[in-house]
Amino acid sequence: MTQYADRLRFERLKLKHVQEIKQNPNVDFGAQHKAEIQHYLQDVEDKRLEESLEDVYVTDHTPTPKKQTTLSKKEDREFFEY
Repeated sequence: MTQYADRLRFERLKLKHVQEIKQNPNVDFGAQHKAEIQHYLQDVEDKRLEESLEDVYVTDHTPTPKKQTTLSKKEDREFFEY
């Protein structure tokens, strides 16, 4: 989602709030509107974070065992029995 699309969503939310206040001027919508705006901002922040981590990959960080070269089977056995 682009910044422009987010901005349009926010403008629609503000228009909805204005319409609610016009329809019911005696009702206090402050807490409800504040909660909706906070939810919207959190949603946008989560999407931005998700977009920024889009190209991050999780890798397994277990070390690979070091390979040793030996010259004979006897040395191999001594090395592995050590």
